[in-house]
Amino acid sequence: MPGRPEYAHRNHLTLLCSDRSVEPAVSRPRVDMAAQKTTLRTDVVRNSRIDTLLILRGIACLLVVLSHVKGEFPWANFFVVFGHDYTWTISVTGTTGVWIFFVLSGYLMGKAFYTGRYDYKPRGIARFYRDRFLRIYPLYLASIIVSCIIFHETYPIDAPSIRTIAHLLLFSYYGRTPFPDSVLWTISTEFRFYLLAPLLFFALEKTVSSTRSAVVAAGVFILLQIGFRSWLYLHYAHRVPDWTTFWILHSYIPLIGNFDSFTLGFLLNVFVIKWNAQPRRRQPPRAAGWIVLGISTIVSSYAGYRGLLLAQPGYKPLFFCALESIIVLGVCLTLFCFESHNNNTLRMPALNWSAIKTTPLRSFEIFGVVTFGIYLWHMLVLAWAKNIHFPVSSAQAEFVLRFVLVLAVTTVISAATYLLIEKPFLRLRSVLRWPLSVRQPTNDIDGAASR
Repeated sequence: MPGRPEYAHRNHLTLLCSDRSVEPAVSRPRVDMAAQKTTLRTDVVRNSRIDTLLILRGIACLLVVLSHVKGEFPWANFFVVFGHDYTWTISVTGTTGVWIFFVLSGYLMGKAFYTGRYDYKPRGIARFYRDRFLRIYPLYLASIIVSCIIFHETYPIDAPSIRTIAHLLLFSYYGRTPFPDSVLWTISTEFRFYLLAPLLFFALEKTVSSTRSAVVAAGVFILLQIGFRSWLYLHYAHRVPDWTTFWILHSYIPLIGNFDSFTLGFLLNVFVIKWNAQPRRRQPPRAAGWIVLGISTIVSSYAGYRGLLLAQPGYKPLFFCALESIIVLGVCLTLFCFESHNNNTLRMPALNWSAIKTTPLRSFEIFGVVTFGIYLWHMLVLAWAKNIHFPVSSAQAEFVLRFVLVLAVTTVISAATYLLIEKPFLRLRSVLRWPLSVRQPTNDIDGAASR
């Protein structure tokens, strides 16, 4: 994502800030009063903006936590209205959250390349890998160590567990062997995509230079992905004894089963850049993006409940073969509605007390900032919360109390680990001198100024 604006360092009450590198302050020449008023008006416009991508990331994490807590009450009917059961709305939300994460990751990695923050030269690629490593590995390593310490009795350090930990440390863990923090497989999947991101940018920049070619490329990726999932379903769904586990290990977890999620998010930058390069009187409303996201989540939850949990005819092949690609298109449309409003010359200001006072809705961004920690820690907190018995008689009340407890405790832990682990390493990215490279703005596809 783009770096912070230079004026962000002035506010000493900066709160949890997003994944952006800190740029050094620069001296500003004197300006006349008219120019100063223009600058102030620009700052007001900047401070009134909301980082919808952070909020979207927080929503995706919330869907994952909700699904895992609901897993403790597998067949409880929570929402029955006039004889109709609506529990399906929260039963399979975890898959939707993971798909949103993958699309958002692909879009942000593509944005970093298309806007000139990185290039596919050796030094640019080295900087990209360095920044991704410092962003992910410190807290990721901490979660592995804490998991081994907390579960040392039920997860002894023997030869099989050492091999599992080695796979985790090398980003090659795909859930084939057990580990207490079972959600860490997504980190391996994302990091595999990071390894391919520079090559993907090189290939797309050479071949995709218009929205028409981007549509063709997106269609090819979708057809190939649906074809792969359909082949997997037709050949193995009725042959293996546990098809769901087979699907998880061979399609849901590996990069090959989610490649369209990353690449469509990556390609979305072409549409956004070309749209923003042209002056337009009307922009797609952000509200439309939220509506599309809501519809996509409902469709995913309903089809997932009918296809994955109940294995109903019609819904089962829909879920296992095509649903991810459908939801990915909805998430891409949501991101387009959000990002098509962005002015290429403006940057999101730092999240601090002043920004929250100006725009109170920005307080929701705090949850998005600590999302990585929430994702890593919530399964450990959930394992602890299982032993807590609430003095309630209904499953609905116990579910709500456990969900609130897990979310609150995890958020506090994530905020602490962000300040103690994530943020220092994020700052380290701006002071490291290796690899040496000059950060120069480059033109986007249509010559629009890079963000």
